[in-house]
Amino acid sequence: MRGFLRSFLQFCGCGLLVAVGLVFSSLPALSASSPLPYDVTCQTLPGTPAASLCYRQPAMSYPDWFLINNGRALPISFNTYGPNVSSLSFSPSGQLLAVITTGEGHPLLDLFDSSHLRENHDLVSLGSWDPYPGWVSIAGWDGETLLLEADVPLHQEYDRSVERDDSLTYTFRWSRAVPKLQLVNVVKR
Repeated sequence: MRGFLRSFLQFCGCGLLVAVGLVFSSLPALSASSPLPYDVTCQTLPGTPAASLCYRQPAMSYPDWFLINNGRALPISFNTYGPNVSSLSFSPSGQLLAVITTGEGHPLLDLFDSSHLRENHDLVSLGSWDPYPGWVSIAGWDGETLLLEADVPLHQEYDRSVERDDSLTYTFRWSRAVPKLQLVNVVKR
């Protein structure tokens, strides 16, 4: 909400609570199955069909995040590494959330603890990976273990200025049990 809300507050000269009410009052009483405005993207929280994590992506700004829970749109405040959301994926239990964003065309991956999303309306960062100048993607979930792929060795320090072999795809895993990236496989494409 950073840019949009700041601009809105300056424009209307109103307080934060009034501004949040005005912004979200434009969204009618909603449910996870309700039709949404064209510029809003949502994903249902696993195991909770009445709740969805949604975002609105303003041009040239970070997304506005909110939770639709039992028909109410509640603002969520958290930071992603990059400003433009490409994809998001909950773990099967909904306890973890992986978000791919882009900044200046480069993908970045953020991982969040989403276990308190419905109660506290917040997400806690567990890690961020920036493969610049390469790419990163969510390969899926193995239970509560995130699988991701990149064309750089994210599990170790690497010199970003040295030419690299961009024909390699690295596969990694991350879990709460071992909260750092573990290299699973390297494949030459």
